Amino acid sequence: MMEGLEQLRFLENGTPVACVEVEAQGRLFWELNNPEDIPRIEAALKEL
Repeated sequence: MMEGLEQLRFLENGTPVACVEVEAQGRLFWELNNPEDIPRIEAALKEL
């Protein structure tokens, strides 16, 4: 199985990737990883 992570593509091509630890402190984080995530994110954006 091959990984499809964007970060791996950058690393493969010699581009450094920085990781930053984030404290959520009650904030909502959105992640778009799969087509099924799109409606949930679109609905959340409409509420802004």
